[in-house]
Amino acid sequence: MRELEKAKSNAEASNIAKTRFLAQMSHELRTPLNAIIGFSDLIRLQIHGPVGNPAYLQYSNDIHDSGSNLFQIVEAVLAEAQLEQAEYTLHEENVDMGSLIGEVVAQEAENAATRQVHIEMRLDPELPGLHADPSAVRRMLANLLSNAVKFSPGKAAVWVTAEAGAKGFRIEIHDQGQGIAPEDRELVLLPFETGHGADTAGKGGPGLGLSITLGLAELHNAKLELKCGDPHGTIAILQFPPERTVEAHLPE
Repeated sequence: MRELEKAKSNAEASNIAKTRFLAQMSHELRTPLNAIIGFSDLIRLQIHGPVGNPAYLQYSNDIHDSGSNLFQIVEAVLAEAQLEQAEYTLHEENVDMGSLIGEVVAQEAENAATRQVHIEMRLDPELPGLHADPSAVRRMLANLLSNAVKFSPGKAAVWVTAEAGAKGFRIEIHDQGQGIAPEDRELVLLPFETGHGADTAGKGGPGLGLSITLGLAELHNAKLELKCGDPHGTIAILQFPPERTVEAHLPE
């Protein structure tokens, strides 16, 4: 029994050390990445004059895009580490959800167009506000929408719906991909897991989006549910409790 307790204690200590290491490394990587992204931006926008060789201009675009992608991964790892250590702090206010959802959709629109995926919003015209951390809600929606676009076939549609009622504030993102196998629905909510489906191959990403979304939802006493679409695809549902719904459309 003592050996079992010791092994458990060692495993917990190792996990804490791993999480702290990831958090520290994420902090250390942010500064050089900001420099890489910033200076490559100056070059590609030719702020200080023409670059001259078109090839160098393309290289600067590639450096900027790669740096931005890596920065997003670092931010995701840091958020996951903060959630695991219960160090993620919410800054709550009344959020205009119609505007916030529209902004998230607009940010994903270019990526969706590249993949020939159409995003359609179906929002209640009388959609109330939500008392929440706007940055956290934005991240949750961006994670879910990015996944929906990523796993949708070309010329498909992704639907974003939102409504509020007696059961609370509900947001659904429905894609037309191959869906998540029933045996993978709990697995994909774990950090660094992407499931066993063939459709996950080559999709990129560290497998943190759903884990972070679940953690942020739980901080809001909300629920994240993944369901099979009809007839196919995945429906990601965020359900916030009724007490978070506010009548005002704009932040107070």
